Amino acid sequence: MRPLVALLLLAFSTTVLAIDEGIDFFRLAEPQPTAVANDRIEVVDVFWYGCPACDAFKPFFDRWLANKPEDVEVIRLPAVFNETWRLHARAHYTAEALGIVDRFHPAMFDAIHRERRNLNTEGAIERLFEELGVERDAFRAAFNSFAVTTRTRRAEGQVNRYGVDGVPTVIVDGRFRASGSSAGGVNRLTEVLDHMIEQARQERAAQAE
Repeated sequence: MRPLVALLLLAFSTTVLAIDEGIDFFRLAEPQPTAVANDRIEVVDVFWYGCPACDAFKPFFDRWLANKPEDVEVIRLPAVFNETWRLHARAHYTAEALGIVDRFHPAMFDAIHRERRNLNTEGAIERLFEELGVERDAFRAAFNSFAVTTRTRRAEGQVNRYGVDGVPTVIVDGRFRASGSSAGGVNRLTEVLDHMIEQARQERAAQAE
């Protein structure tokens, strides 16, 4: 019986660890242009600050980022599905415009999910920026700027073109999409992400031959 048990366990573990296109991740119906150099593989992190699953995914993604492959470049993309999400997207691009996004990004997640603050108004967002050392006039100028408005609008269109229907989602090389749901949990999403990156490398190499 022991050899049979061992074989069954091996088969079960293989099934659990398998990463399959059409189940764990999906190929985009139409490949999308990327915003990185041709020799780099773009990873787009699609998120919403108010999303509990995105907050749960963040520690896994942060660890992955600390050791990401050298040929990979990551872009954050705030999803926009309603007015609250649009407000948070504007806040994200405001932080980018002001050069503090690396501080703002974790602070926004912490304020919502650990401090339980309601950040669903412009005034509440403004106060968070002030806590991060941004003067009120500087915040308002950036938040209401044409550049931030344009980037927020573009983000909404980009999310639609990727076919994103939930977050967290990662897009690889403008070709592949996986979410916490498709991966079977946010704790497995970085594993699926690595698989998509490797598949993108292989397909690039095949196209170059």
